[in-house]
Amino acid sequence: MNRNYLEQVPLWTTLDGVVTTIGIAGAIIAILAPPTPSALWIAIPLAVVLAAIKIRLAYLNREQKYHRFKSEKEHRFFNFFQDWYSRSGNHYVFCTDLDWLDNPSGAAVIAALSSHGDKTHVYLRDLTASCVEKLRQDNCDVREMPSNFADPSVKLSINFGDKGDRVILREKNSTPGDDTVHFLETAQPQIIAIVKALTASFPQESAHQK
Repeated sequence: MNRNYLEQVPLWTTLDGVVTTIGIAGAIIAILAPPTPSALWIAIPLAVVLAAIKIRLAYLNREQKYHRFKSEKEHRFFNFFQDWYSRSGNHYVFCTDLDWLDNPSGAAVIAALSSHGDKTHVYLRDLTASCVEKLRQDNCDVREMPSNFADPSVKLSINFGDKGDRVILREKNSTPGDDTVHFLETAQPQIIAIVKALTASFPQESAHQK
């Protein structure tokens, strides 16, 4: 189990588990009535185990989330990425281009991403978006992605943060006329280990590749 497990479980979940423990213990004692010392020795450990399982399930739900937006033009879409890039730590972005940020709605997202300076690493196939120069001026590392790297339809955003590591993985919708955006946000240790190996294989200096 992750050594930071208890730190990552929300307070309300922990309190809920405690209340659940008391409730289950009471129910079991009632079933085993009259409450005798031997009944207590059975009820309390069983209630604690059941409550621990409940907390663990809540923790697993925190590890993975699905997000869905109507399109890349939706206001909620930009708000989400502004919050995402505002997270502390190192950011890695693997994407085809940043054209979606070349509009007024993208300004706050660019500001959040560029605020991390040389902790921001962006790898693109197309460097023509006007925001690329803004990111470079703020000392972000923006480079051309190797032509043989991965699937161009897949977009990846990684945050190695002070409070934990998270990854967003998106496969671009190929259905004509469907602008829906959906992606997976995960903190699963196996996926984090893979993306750490990926980022380690790429150059990360502040020099800018034209």
